[in-house]
Amino acid sequence: MWHWKQVRYFALGGAALVSACASLPDFPELSSLALSEVRNGPEALRPGSYELDPQHAHLYFAINHMGLSLLYGRFDTFDANFSVDDSLTGASDFEMVIDVNSLFVSTEAFSETLRGDGWFNAEEHPQAVFRAREITRMDERTGILSGDLTLNGRTQPVEIRLIFNGGAFVALTGKYTVGFNAEGSFNRSDFGLGQYAGLVGDEVQLRFSGEFQRVN
Repeated sequence: MWHWKQVRYFALGGAALVSACASLPDFPELSSLALSEVRNGPEALRPGSYELDPQHAHLYFAINHMGLSLLYGRFDTFDANFSVDDSLTGASDFEMVIDVNSLFVSTEAFSETLRGDGWFNAEEHPQAVFRAREITRMDERTGILSGDLTLNGRTQPVEIRLIFNGGAFVALTGKYTVGFNAEGSFNRSDFGLGQYAGLVGDEVQLRFSGEFQRVN
């Protein structure tokens, strides 16, 4: 049960927060990008070259740990780009480069272990690269990106499922921007990362969400 002093402090803190928000500067341009202006039809994926906006991009992975939990991790440093041709069927030149040394799991010590030569061997293979070969459109907003993943010095085919969230001109950056969610999976044993089989799952699930800015 809360003490009345706790309630009083909470109320005062809430009042201070409201006051602080009220004192924030007004940015009229923020209202210029209403949700209704984000389009997600085929025409929203405009022809041109696109580069990843690293401030609005996230790449996660998950793997089963002894049947007890999912171990989640992330890569904090990566880059990607693609282009769309006039027929709106492009993106076959999609490429993502991942800094393996940016891997992070639950603790820094555990992360360092996974970066080491017994696992990802980041010193010898500091980059993981996914290069698309083709994209198969399922409907107006979804597709399958087929390509090759190079990890730990090995290359294997991988399929990525895409969801096109839409595109819009962003007033704050002055750039036309598109957003995607993506997911896929691979077997770690295919890349020489099959340690502790039976205790740690073989399938690695991938999740991505991010924005790309049109550069020309």
